[in-house]
Amino acid sequence: TYYAMEYLDGQPLTKLVREGTPVPVPRLIHIARQLAEGLFAAHRQGIVHRDLKPDNIFLVKHGTERDFVKILDFGIAKMVHSDRRLTLEGRTVGTPQYMSPEQVTAEAIDPRSDIYAFGVLLYEMASGKVPFDGPNRLEVMRMQLVDDAPPLREASPQKIPAELEALIAKSMQKAPDDRYPSMLEVSRELDRLQAKYPLPPPARAIPTEILSRRSDTIIVPPRRRWPLFVGLGGAGVGALAVSAALLSTQRGQGQAPDAMPAAPDASPQKPDAALPAPDAGGITVVPIEEPKRISVTLSLVPKNARVFRGTKDLGSRPGPIEVEEGAPVELEIRHRGYKTKKILVDGSQEKITVRLEREAVVQPPKPPKEDPPPKKPEPGEVVSPWK
Repeated sequence: TYYAMEYLDGQPLTKLVREGTPVPVPRLIHIARQLAEGLFAAHRQGIVHRDLKPDNIFLVKHGTERDFVKILDFGIAKMVHSDRRLTLEGRTVGTPQYMSPEQVTAEAIDPRSDIYAFGVLLYEMASGKVPFDGPNRLEVMRMQLVDDAPPLREASPQKIPAELEALIAKSMQKAPDDRYPSMLEVSRELDRLQAKYPLPPPARAIPTEILSRRSDTIIVPPRRRWPLFVGLGGAGVGALAVSAALLSTQRGQGQAPDAMPAAPDASPQKPDAALPAPDAGGITVVPIEEPKRISVTLSLVPKNARVFRGTKDLGSRPGPIEVEEGAPVELEIRHRGYKTKKILVDGSQEKITVRLEREAVVQPPKPPKEDPPPKKPEPGEVVSPWK
């Protein structure tokens, strides 16, 4: 007996938020919209996930799409309309930082519990940190029940559109009746947001039109020197097999091995000068352009201030910071006796000067003045006993 599982080529959402770096708004909306649609499909089947968190959201490379969303780990999912108990009565399940209040109290749940966790996920993606966190599990669960999340506009180093902030706040309401009634409404809101804040167009359009009857466009990942057969899909392998058969037949009829087969007579077609001509093998190889990376140099005042990226200490002289275009990085500058400062590095400036402000020096309180010692009476002076 064995299980066949899909191979996922990509990364978990955890990698985007693990270092406290917010996800740019257009990319966040693009991911959130797919996530909402996937959850709505599960909810229509009566399934509540109950453990939404970055570890369970996987971003797959799908063609030229780098953020094709897969929802994983339905291990503690609950069938809403089922009489079967998947967990013990009164037992809480889930991850405290993403649990809805009704999960904390082990009450009956429905799809709106996933909507709450969805709101927490979006809050974390927008700000780089979860809204509720504490020293232990019980403290976090208490916060989920009674505390309000810090305003997103204050928690996030990037500017958050008011519509997106309102969507996240409504999804995270304590009472289920105050949230969106279903993921369908959430998805519609995200559709409107995506139209307003679309993803930037790719750096280069990749032609996929078949250039001749015996050629296909094959997309080859950059900097990989794999044999060509590895990159071919079923259509590509079929094209090679047909080409090989034709060449074999033509050679058997006396054609020179290196001669190219004559181009077929075809009716005039609209030329496309932008498309590259096929090579001798009948296959056009089109490399994918990698995201542009920008080196940013920091100038610190004072010079021995230390730079942190999330919890990672980059030192007092970190050297150039590599930033991927469209993926800003949050850095924290610290020095004893100075106020800590956070900056967002997006590659728009190649050199950034960061000046820290000194913390106010608190002077210790002065001791109260002591009363002078009593004056000694002069000889023969009468002293009142009541003074």
